[in-house]
Amino acid sequence: MTAFGHRIRSVTADPSTQTLKLTWDDGTTSFKAMGPLIARRRVFQPLADTDRFAAVHPIHDGRAIAWDDDIDICADALWLEAVESQNDAA
Repeated sequence: MTAFGHRIRSVTADPSTQTLKLTWDDGTTSFKAMGPLIARRRVFQPLADTDRFAAVHPIHDGRAIAWDDDIDICADALWLEAVESQNDAA
């Protein structure tokens, strides 16, 4: 499988740490720290509300995650970041 085309099977939010746990179609998991995006990107600032942050869910058959009609992130971007961070740790 190429870097593109991965799908998110499930996503779980930890509002206390502003972190997402992503489970991918191949069974692997990765974590996305959203705190930096919430702090510096206006579009993500509403996610500072813990109830709103916790409402994340996969959309478009796992091709993205979303909180509402205004805030979403595509799976390919999350996958590439997860792979990059794994390579940095190796």
